[in-house]
Amino acid sequence: MRFVDGLVTASAVFTLAAATPIELRPRTKDFIIHQSIPKPFKKSGPAAVLATYGKYNGTAPEDVVEAAATNDGVVTTTPQQYDMEYLTPVTVGGQVLNLDFDTGSWVYSSELAASSQNGHSVYDPSLSISSSSLSGYTWSISYGDDSGASGDVYTDTVQVGTTTVSGQAVELAQQISAQFQRDIDNDGLLGLGFDAINTVSPTKQKTFFSNAEASLSAPIFTANLKKGKPGSYTFGYIDSAQHTGSVTYVPVNSANGYWEFTSNGYAVGTGAFVSTSLDSIAGMRPGYGRCGRTIADQRQ
Repeated sequence: MRFVDGLVTASAVFTLAAATPIELRPRTKDFIIHQSIPKPFKKSGPAAVLATYGKYNGTAPEDVVEAAATNDGVVTTTPQQYDMEYLTPVTVGGQVLNLDFDTGSWVYSSELAASSQNGHSVYDPSLSISSSSLSGYTWSISYGDDSGASGDVYTDTVQVGTTTVSGQAVELAQQISAQFQRDIDNDGLLGLGFDAINTVSPTKQKTFFSNAEASLSAPIFTANLKKGKPGSYTFGYIDSAQHTGSVTYVPVNSANGYWEFTSNGYAVGTGAFVSTSLDSIAGMRPGYGRCGRTIADQRQ
């Protein structure tokens, strides 16, 4: 199932001044340049503190050193037009791709036809010193809008912010549908779902988060996606500056590979809370949650 709906740079305005009058010329042809620059990751809090000690030749406290040794981290994610998807810089075998966080994973690769690579950053395993082919392994996936992709499998080092996984299964696209060929901003998907959703054959492979969680301070990630401006994902901890009030925990049903849960009701905007049992899916894109028609009707 393709997620098309997610959980729960700085722009600068420059004013130019001149001491002498500026000649105004007739306008000829308007144009616009869309910014599409991979956003840098941020170090986790302890890693940033440790880096500061090192910068000034100081000796960091032992607890700071220990905390910085975890695989925790935070990475900036940037919305595309109409917030339809949020893209995050991910390093795969030393190559930076802008990926959409979803449940499953696959990337545009050098094995695609040249016409399908146009406008994309692609993963080329021959350029990585840590890549290794999983001989005989393939994958194929289709989505609800009749889009799909398929290809072969390598393992390589994948880094999101400071969270790093070695030997991560990387699904290389060899064929993609027309819908994906038209999406020139997206270089693929990164999986934060459960292993049950993986489509690699003959043996399913672990998703990125499944591989990373044992090395994190806590086996969690958060999504802070914002309307019309960059947000972030954190791995291994909950940033108290990114929420108000207490955090509520509910059991997750992972049998289908998704973050499924049951709530005891809902409210839309300033409307009254409605008590009812509701099965939902928490996704990685803004506004996404599979829910009943009643909620959708109230939202309109």
